Amino acid sequence: MIADLAPTADGDWDAWTRIGGVAKWSNMFDASDSTYIYTPTVGNRQSFFHESMIPGAIVSIKIYHRNQDLAGSTAVCVANGRLNNSDGADTTAFSAWNTWNWTTSPALARPGGGTWDYAEVNGDFETILRLTVGGANYSTSEWYARVDFGPYAGGFVFNLRILLPPIFGALGTLTAREWTEVRSALADRRLLRPGFGAHYHNDDEWARGVREARNHRDRTYFVRPGRMIEAGPSLAA
Repeated sequence: MIADLAPTADGDWDAWTRIGGVAKWSNMFDASDSTYIYTPTVGNRQSFFHESMIPGAIVSIKIYHRNQDLAGSTAVCVANGRLNNSDGADTTAFSAWNTWNWTTSPALARPGGGTWDYAEVNGDFETILRLTVGGANYSTSEWYARVDFGPYAGGFVFNLRILLPPIFGALGTLTAREWTEVRSALADRRLLRPGFGAHYHNDDEWARGVREARNHRDRTYFVRPGRMIEAGPSLAA
């Protein structure tokens, strides 16, 4: 399963500049390219704390983010994971796009080596981007910790199969970008949270949310941090 964990607060590394919005961390999940963060300065780091995940054996953690460099993809970053005030090794470098586009970083190394544990992610954990080659600006408008993890440790089966209505039905109310994101999320197995605008931070809340979604089969909701998208009937598990 894939879970995209939204930021909950600015991290220990906080050198990038905010454009628009009210906070750097909340700019990272407002679904707008007009509110973003950026840096032109080599060596500048930005990090974020993230929401919690449910129990599961972690395969990898990456930074899934939307970026742009107006200079034409000359800005280059590396990514790191930060755990208990210690940074992991740099990933291989990656460039920004010359227009807003999604990028997934290489897998983040755990500080001290070994494999990530979900309890660590739910503790003092941050993701970091650091500029290594300058451009006009390395700009980021959305940022998630993308966690690829195994089955829920408690044995509760929560893999969801979304049954979408015809594109000219209820989905006609979605914008083109929102519909693209829904299709992309289904295609790459990104976790889509059912419910009523809620974000589930522990296994009990998650199980309750799935039960509620099953009991209200007339509507299914795709929930992104900060925005609920009505995608029409129905949900099956």
